[in-house]
Amino acid sequence: MTNFDIFLSEPKFASFAEVAVSAERILQIDPAACVLNCRRAMEFAVKWMYSADEALELPWDDKLVSLMSTDEFRDVVGADMLQRLHYIRKVGNTAAHAGSKISREQAVLCLENLYIFLDFVAYCYGENYEERAYDPNLLNPIQEPAGGDSPAKGVAEEEVDLAALMAENAALKAELTARRESQQQSYVPKPLELTEYKTRKLYIDAMLEDAGWVEGKNWINEYEIPGMPNKSEVGFADYVLLGDDGRILAVIEAKRTCVDVAKGRQQAKLYADLIEKQQGRRPVVFLTNGFETRIVDNRYPERRVASIYSKRDLEKLFNLQRMRSSLKNIIVDKHIAGRYYQEAAIKAGHRLRQDAHGHRARQGAAGTGLDQKRPLPRRPQLPRHTGQAQLRQSPARPLGDQSLRGKGQLRRPRGVLHLPDHDELHRRGAGRGGQALLRGALRSGDLRRSAPLHLQQV
Repeated sequence: MTNFDIFLSEPKFASFAEVAVSAERILQIDPAACVLNCRRAMEFAVKWMYSADEALELPWDDKLVSLMSTDEFRDVVGADMLQRLHYIRKVGNTAAHAGSKISREQAVLCLENLYIFLDFVAYCYGENYEERAYDPNLLNPIQEPAGGDSPAKGVAEEEVDLAALMAENAALKAELTARRESQQQSYVPKPLELTEYKTRKLYIDAMLEDAGWVEGKNWINEYEIPGMPNKSEVGFADYVLLGDDGRILAVIEAKRTCVDVAKGRQQAKLYADLIEKQQGRRPVVFLTNGFETRIVDNRYPERRVASIYSKRDLEKLFNLQRMRSSLKNIIVDKHIAGRYYQEAAIKAGHRLRQDAHGHRARQGAAGTGLDQKRPLPRRPQLPRHTGQAQLRQSPARPLGDQSLRGKGQLRRPRGVLHLPDHDELHRRGAGRGGQALLRGALRSGDLRRSAPLHLQQV
């Protein structure tokens, strides 16, 4: 008997319930195969939901990550459930592609998260829902199916035909959608109580591995930091992430899933202060409980992010900060904007942008966020050109030229979007001459020759 046998009573759940049963049966034999079957059962269940619920519209791609990333799917399952599903997906990808060893604890957590998800599906779409708690005691004995076949044989290689599912459930879509809408409001999410250690070793480790960090190489656990204001004068950061030069890029403070991530903010700040004194550069701080992750990047107010950054993203962040210079010191290209009032308007606009950025940075450093009552500086009002001059001397040209030419302010553009406001400018912009003028809006060194030019009339 397995935890998932209860879902076999609904014939419409057979496609994913059988795979879930197989995943639990093979746990003791092969945790990696267990995780792979958990991911497959979850994928089958997600595709079944798309085939049965009118509120879920298929995205452009039917890959699992695309199906899980739509706004409609997030609204149906909720944020906490989505994090559980992403954990199964990430560990499944690690088992299939990274070649890393999968521990029994990882596989057990995948089974528990899968059970909670299938319980939600049964509650919302099932006809005879029977509430039953997940029983970890059922995982202990090795369960061999009748006939002596491997528990995963004939299951892991099967695929669900999404088009066939859509056709099969087309007649029941309205009924199943109405049932889900009436049942979903009364569903009580299942809590997940984990210690801080297990949170770190399961959920957060999965995020780090998915971002490309390697434990023991550029990710260190329980990193000792001297100088802490305590009796021992030593602290231990839950994680530090290292760059290629050996300096610390980020500090991660982990808390239990039932604890608000904000409770680790002060402790992480102390770690960052001490590391800044040691290496002369302040690290990025991540606060996470496995389900919610927040970042303090020393530029903007603390904010929520989807996951922990990769090494490449963190190094790029530091490089941009190092190369950043004030917009107040720009030199206007006379070939683009040669008139005195154009130059004055461009410089005034850059000064206002610089002041606005400094205002937000001060708020973030003070921990006050953007809710502070002091108003932000006004945005600049730039002169508007007409006729052919709108293509040749548009204010967007010098602003784009200065802002995009490095200085750490913005990334180099991948394309140009021109929005003419009447038919004649749209016609001119669509021709070869207009294309050349638009491409000349940014220096050739900053814009690839193959960069697309998009024209849309407003």
